[in-house]
Amino acid sequence: MAILHFILFIGVLVFVHELGHFLVAKYFDVKVIRFSIGFGPTVVAYQHGETEYCIKALPLGGYVEMFGGDLESMEGMPEEERKRGLMAKPIWQRSLVTVAGPAFNIIFPILIYFVFIMGVSKTPPSVIGEVFAGMPAAEAGLKAGDKIVGLDGEPIDYWYQVIDHIKARPGETVTVSRARWHAQDRFDGASNQDRHRPAGVEQRDLRLGRDSSWSPWELPSW
Repeated sequence: MAILHFILFIGVLVFVHELGHFLVAKYFDVKVIRFSIGFGPTVVAYQHGETEYCIKALPLGGYVEMFGGDLESMEGMPEEERKRGLMAKPIWQRSLVTVAGPAFNIIFPILIYFVFIMGVSKTPPSVIGEVFAGMPAAEAGLKAGDKIVGLDGEPIDYWYQVIDHIKARPGETVTVSRARWHAQDRFDGASNQDRHRPAGVEQRDLRLGRDSSWSPWELPSW
């Protein structure tokens, strides 16, 4: 299995690398003869337009074969075809084709990071970190580690929803639905006009504030 993972990892790196060369070459109208992943005998090949796309038996490398990689290969060619050769392009374009492979290998993990990591919500869940003694939340029986799953019948998932809901109702009574371990209860607790500490509950540190026996996957559905 480790060998399979290694081959898959190398295959992705090679593909991204060669894709960089390929896309930039195409952008500058360089004729691409072959886009190959791997070496050795051809396993799968597909011709699309002027380019052959193939996967070979040893997926530990790859290459993009371009027309006009040297001046000798373009001698005697018609001008219309010759101008699509790599060596017929300005040096700055040839340089970009060359560096595109390593550049794509750098850009790819950054892109993956922003898509899959930054795209994941970091919004704190509605889990209580601390309850202040003498405040309405403490009097209503809320405890650190409780998860607020509803306010006045509205489903709650995140802490900002708790703040917004209670801040909009100073001095009113708020019906709170909580989830504690495997039980779900409903009770009324008067909110407080102190808008900095709504209902006497403050979320400070989610990890330290949660009870170790509480698991979000064990909560009853809302």
